[in-house]
Amino acid sequence: MSSWRTVGGTGERYPEWVRALDGKSGAYAIRTTGVFAPTVVYVGESHTGSLYKTLTRHFQGWSRSRAKSWWAGQFSPAQTDPGHTYPRDKCEVFVNVTSRGGALDRQNALIRRFKPRDNHTSQEVPF
Repeated sequence: MSSWRTVGGTGERYPEWVRALDGKSGAYAIRTTGVFAPTVVYVGESHTGSLYKTLTRHFQGWSRSRAKSWWAGQFSPAQTDPGHTYPRDKCEVFVNVTSRGGALDRQNALIRRFKPRDNHTSQEVPF
């Protein structure tokens, strides 16, 4: 896919093009839409064949389980979500399906291109 597409509204089934990402690897960018110019807010990747799950988690409400002891002391009580989430009906997504080995490189290229607001650090490794 090489264009921005909507992911539907909250509570709706994901469009077929999103469901077709199951079992695939690749990189994606999420941008908000609205009255002002679109803003790229996040770029991510999955190199493990989990592109569907990795992308759609950004459109779900969820939090860390406080019952898991390994979370203890890692975050303040106010920090309960392990990643950014966005309203589906206010976003568009750009996806590049790649080989498993190409996902991280494509993510880094998208980060350089879009300079997303919510990517705090690049996972890019300098050589």
